[in-house]
Amino acid sequence: MSMEVVQVLQHLGHDHPLMLIKPEETDDSWDLSCYGCEQPISILSSSSSSSYYGCKRCVFFLHKTCAELPDKMTHPSHPQHPLTLLPNPNSSGVWTCDVCNKKCNRFFYHCDDCDYDIDMKCAVLVLSIQKSIDHTSHPHQLILLQRESMFLCDGCGIKHEGTSLLCTTCGFWINQKCASSPINLKLDNHHDHTLSLFYSVPWQYYWPRPSNETVNESHDLGLNPIKLSSSNSGTATSDADLHKVICLPVPDDPADIITQFIKNTAIQGKHEGAAKIKHGSHNHPLTLYEEPIDHASSHLNVAWNVQKCSGCAQSISAPFYCCVECEFYLHVWCAELPEKLPHPGHPQHTLFLSKEATAGKCNCCNLYGSTISYKCEECNFHLDCKCASLPRVIKHESHDKHILALRPTSFSGTCKSCSASLTISFQCWGCKFNLCVRCAILPRTVRHRYDKHPFTLTYSPRPYQTDDDFCEICEEGMDSNRWFYHCEKCDQYLHTDCILPDDQFSNMVYFRYWKPINNRKHPHRLIRVDPRPYTSCSLCQRSNADSNHYRCPPCGFRLCDSCLVSDEDFRVICLPVPDDSADIITQFIKNTAVQGKHKGAAEINHGSHDHPLTLYEEPIDHASSHFNVALNVPKCCGCAQSISAPFYCCLECKFCLHVWCAELPVELRHPAHFQHTLLLSKTARTGKCECCNLFASTLLYGCEECYFYLDYKCASLPRVIKHESHDNHTLALRPTPSSGTCKSCSASLRISFDCWGCKFNLCIRCAILPRTVQHRFYDRHPFTLTYSPHLYRTDGDFCKICEDGIDTSCWFYHCGECDRYLHTDCILPVDQFSNMVYDHLEKPINSRKHPHRLFWAVANPNTSCSLCGRSNADSDHYLCPPCQFRLCFSCEEKEIEGEI
Repeated sequence: MSMEVVQVLQHLGHDHPLMLIKPEETDDSWDLSCYGCEQPISILSSSSSSSYYGCKRCVFFLHKTCAELPDKMTHPSHPQHPLTLLPNPNSSGVWTCDVCNKKCNRFFYHCDDCDYDIDMKCAVLVLSIQKSIDHTSHPHQLILLQRESMFLCDGCGIKHEGTSLLCTTCGFWINQKCASSPINLKLDNHHDHTLSLFYSVPWQYYWPRPSNETVNESHDLGLNPIKLSSSNSGTATSDADLHKVICLPVPDDPADIITQFIKNTAIQGKHEGAAKIKHGSHNHPLTLYEEPIDHASSHLNVAWNVQKCSGCAQSISAPFYCCVECEFYLHVWCAELPEKLPHPGHPQHTLFLSKEATAGKCNCCNLYGSTISYKCEECNFHLDCKCASLPRVIKHESHDKHILALRPTSFSGTCKSCSASLTISFQCWGCKFNLCVRCAILPRTVRHRYDKHPFTLTYSPRPYQTDDDFCEICEEGMDSNRWFYHCEKCDQYLHTDCILPDDQFSNMVYFRYWKPINNRKHPHRLIRVDPRPYTSCSLCQRSNADSNHYRCPPCGFRLCDSCLVSDEDFRVICLPVPDDSADIITQFIKNTAVQGKHKGAAEINHGSHDHPLTLYEEPIDHASSHFNVALNVPKCCGCAQSISAPFYCCLECKFCLHVWCAELPVELRHPAHFQHTLLLSKTARTGKCECCNLFASTLLYGCEECYFYLDYKCASLPRVIKHESHDNHTLALRPTPSSGTCKSCSASLRISFDCWGCKFNLCIRCAILPRTVQHRFYDRHPFTLTYSPHLYRTDGDFCKICEDGIDTSCWFYHCGECDRYLHTDCILPVDQFSNMVYDHLEKPINSRKHPHRLFWAVANPNTSCSLCGRSNADSDHYLCPPCQFRLCFSCEEKEIEGEI
């Protein structure tokens, strides 16, 4: 039963009667603040709830709620006696609220017996809880909370801090602004009719209207009046709010806008920067990392696989939550996604955030994903986090007449850009204009590595476009009915699918506990799954009803354990590295090393040396030691690279080992010699590496039975790589048939990275060439590794170092700014002695008769001195291993005395 509103009120706080004033009766000259609580009086809406009491003559005003406060009340903090409302504190002293300890300025409640006082704020908080309010937006009664609190409003989906209404039955919570929203709203500049306030959009409004229904030009403004003004939420209170609608396309990379959509959906501050959280999608606690993990000091190996977020499947970046044990990652904003989400793509039911990451197909983008997703179990409806966070309304440049709303699409609907069939799309009902999610977020401009100008997204054929125009990537013709990218200056075209191909596996994250493997029988990774009664192995057709097996979720390919022909469990490293500053060889060795094997021991005994090795955390002061760094920079006896801290060293013998080289395993399985296990040599020895064909005087991995040896660097190479020059498939490290040659340098191969199906081979050296190099004399710009002839290259182009011509069948480095070329061998020449370490060898000498250093070698009956021809069968001598130059002691003495 509604209560009668009192039009005239005699209040103890004022001498004159107070009149009920409606918002439209307000004079602009009045200072509208409540005398009782000292808060502003809001008159934004014309509803009765915005009325207030006042004395116009004295400019004395009270909120309606403040004016109707009871003369007496009982407060839970002082239940002994009732409290009496007083209009003003006695001027004789300072009156302080006994609840919040703040000064009482205006209205307050007082107990004479106990001298107990409560200010308006504390009193109203209790009174509002004791008094319930009926609101048309909710079936239960709401209580008014006058005390400010930060919360997420269920009306507009935005965080608010201020007065609010709360349902103590179900937790429904709305802010005062949403609660006071006008029932009807007129947008003069955008729509001819009055808009009515809906507290939830009826599901039938999402479906297409009958074709004979007359639709107004601005019909789409009526989709969601509550959530019209921003990407996901907001309150449409004025024309200005319409400018908050997201405008597309974005200038360039669309990945950033996807992240922004997710951040808009997330409940920011949900975990309040907690150092550790428990998330429903993972069994273990997740730890907050404010900076990227130092993978060099952890067992995570970022060089092999760029880590992905288990929420949005995008590359992980700080800050993020992580379970190091399982390699499970979540962006902070993905961890803050709400547990339940109403979505226009499935208006029948609320979607709930999945409790675990499972492999499934998104009903919006039709991509398989293995991330956290939103689901309706009843309807078997799935949305990945990216599609669930899409804005509900957008404005797109291709259809600037009306806004586009995210809705389920009829079976006959196709995308205006790519003609794909649609289930959910951004659409304009009246114009029958639909955009698929992928095309809606295409960037305005893209770049191609062989064109110096950006390509611009184009929605209709160019005025001078002909049927002979073709895509520069696939060389197929251009369809005038589809969007494309165009370079105005060069008049070149690109299909959107060619420059931004749709990666069917972009949403796949392969978790460690799935035990993912790579198999030669299938191009995609497989995960371990439980028995499935109505499935069979894709190779042998054996039933999977009683046995675990492997499965590819996107393809449905299944592989039983009997047919399993698996390579080692690996993570693919992507090459080339950005530049030559990246010490990728050291990273490979660190990946192979058993990290923590020696646990930072100050002294170790290593099988490769007779004396104990001491740990040095800082470089040795060569000025005060017997090392002569001016003559020879110390090298590691494991990898033959310059020594750097931390390292182990025997000063007596000048024997040095990097910590990671000292931690290499004693045994190693290698795909280049799969017949036997390779063993780490007990001493540094001289031999030729079967992989890079360079001589080495370092520690080696070898098979004595087959006389097969690999140096540390080649033994630590990744087993599988992904190279930019052959981005169709991964390349595996394998022995190569005698007819195999390197795609880059045409060298004959014994071991290479190859793709069997495409007959594509890369030698080790070319595979790890950096993407860019600098030359100190010829160019101030970087030279970029180029795999095919440049668009404007001529036969007269030559290398700026050797001045020989450029072979179009070989890779080269090119500077686009200066149009200069460099051979890979000229800018990065192969050093035949890069693996030679002389410091630890016995009595190394320099001779005028040979350009390289010689070291002491034992008698060898089948050799002779390279100068005098005398046999070395009975005497020791000097040897240059790479050149096999030998010098007997007699010739050495004659050289010293100047006789030869």
